[in-house]
Amino acid sequence: MQSIIIDIVSKKAMKVLHELASNQLIKMPSEKRIEVKASRSGTKKPSDYRGAISKESGKKLQDQIKRGRIEWE
Repeated sequence: MQSIIIDIVSKKAMKVLHELASNQLIKMPSEKRIEVKASRSGTKKPSDYRGAISKESGKKLQDQIKRGRIEWE
């Protein structure tokens, strides 16, 4: 078996990959294990981070940020 890293640039490409996986031609890791990498331009979109942390952790982080901002005022 050989492993490669690819950049998905469209939803159609992801659909094709899922079809290949369902036909047992390729194996895909779970989406939780996919790492977020910097794009070639060096800028990231918010959607690049989707799933990077759990919703619960995100909520706690937002609450901490709000408290920190209030303390600085």
